[in-house]
Amino acid sequence: LKAQEREPERCQACRQTAALAPPSTSCPPIVHTLQPPGAMSASQQKQLKMNEEERKKALPSPFKVLQEAMSSKTSFMLFVLNPKNMLFVIMAGLASLCTLYTTWHAGWEVVLHFGFGTRTEFCYLLQIGLWAGAISTLFQVTIQDSINKFTALNNRLEKEVGELAQEVNGLEATSEQLAEQLTAFDGIRAQMEECAKNSGVEFQELFAKTTSVFSSMTDVQKKQDYALLEKAAADIEFMDNQAGMTLQEFKRFCKTVPTKFREKLSNDIEETFKTVAGEDGIISYDEQKAFFNKILEDCNPQAGEP
Repeated sequence: LKAQEREPERCQACRQTAALAPPSTSCPPIVHTLQPPGAMSASQQKQLKMNEEERKKALPSPFKVLQEAMSSKTSFMLFVLNPKNMLFVIMAGLASLCTLYTTWHAGWEVVLHFGFGTRTEFCYLLQIGLWAGAISTLFQVTIQDSINKFTALNNRLEKEVGELAQEVNGLEATSEQLAEQLTAFDGIRAQMEECAKNSGVEFQELFAKTTSVFSSMTDVQKKQDYALLEKAAADIEFMDNQAGMTLQEFKRFCKTVPTKFREKLSNDIEETFKTVAGEDGIISYDEQKAFFNKILEDCNPQAGEP
């Protein structure tokens, strides 16, 4: 979400905190970093789309290269004059000339001698090999281009993954800090609840505001925990280039989740997977969502759904 989209919620949390805390107390930093699970900025969406387009362009397809080269006179001239295609152009030209010459003489053999000679058949076999060699050179060029494109794309993706990993590490640390703050705040709330039973209306209103801030902070923590679980799942879900999480991917997911969830998920991994995945043996997006909510509910029973 953009900064302006987070402003109303952020300001509300700040106002609630300011009503309870001393003037020197500021809103917890984690409130300002709120980002609902699954949210993705426009720049991230654009970058993902560009990565997918570059991946498709990088796939080797010599026949597509020829089709693009024949689309216009300019494209054809650029293809012919490209030094990388020089060997293919020479071999294709030689193969075309030999094919025409042999076909012309073979036609006269059919008319004059009523059949092909062994020399003509041998020439045709040689021409098939010549055409195969010409096409193989084009394959070699396109595959090398694809390797170069994939190498550049992988380098950029590695950089993006590194940046995202740093963001996730920061988010995990912030979530742990908020959990500690919530634990301390819960104790204060229990003490205030005892005081509210024997106090007047004003103190009860103060207690109601305190409870509201506590609920808001708890909700923020769960949303960040949910985002961490989604990030861990997204990192491994498409390792097989298919949507959904298999058993092997689920095992890796259980090892990469934040520390506070790892101990819970390390018990009976296969049984947990069968329960979540169902009969098809694949954890879908909806099943992931329900499973994440259950994990968060078990670890944070005071929090509601994100």
